[in-house]
Amino acid sequence: MGFGGKLESSAEFEVDGMKFKVARLTTDVKRKLVECDRKYSDPIERMKERRKIIATDIITGWSNVTEVSFSSYFVSNQTHYGSKSFDVTGDNIDINRADLGDVLAYSESLSNVEYQSKAKIAIDELLVTKDAKIEYSGKIKKMNADIREEIKNDDAWESVVDFIWDKAVSFDEFVKPDLNPDEIVFSSDRLIESYWNPVKIDIIEAAYKFVIDRDNFRAQEIIKEAEEAKN
Repeated sequence: MGFGGKLESSAEFEVDGMKFKVARLTTDVKRKLVECDRKYSDPIERMKERRKIIATDIITGWSNVTEVSFSSYFVSNQTHYGSKSFDVTGDNIDINRADLGDVLAYSESLSNVEYQSKAKIAIDELLVTKDAKIEYSGKIKKMNADIREEIKNDDAWESVVDFIWDKAVSFDEFVKPDLNPDEIVFSSDRLIESYWNPVKIDIIEAAYKFVIDRDNFRAQEIIKEAEEAKN
């Protein structure tokens, strides 16, 4: 068989014991991805649609996936609380779990994004508690509207903003208790409704990178023959 042999229609890759079945990248799926890039100018909407295409047309099954293992890599309302209370020197601070847009902003913030942009999200979207106590001018005060505005506009409060961000993206702390340890049935919808834990591998993007490597879909007989030819 010439030119490196026939490509299989599907293959499998493994992440932390979880196995994902993926389909070979077809012309139709390539077209959908190109159209996605053209259609959406908003980066968040573009990413959502891109991930939907990959989750629907490329990832076709899985095995050894449980709610416990799934929640380590995928963040969703099924496995994670939307907000949580954290103790800060005796005061309960309620913080929202970061969503997909927040994750993108957080990733950008690691590349030295403007302080005001990061602080605005932290104070206006992630910090739920309106009367959290905070040390201000040497005294403990409730975080009123004036203090909130000061925090958003003065990078001297960076440690406060960082605390809120660090908690919001600490997705393991938002995981619901008593998740099902049994294997769960494959669901594209479950993948689509989830986003990734930024401290872990983005499995959806990993699936795409896997399928664009055509060698992963070479017929096993061809791979075996190639290996034997080397010896």
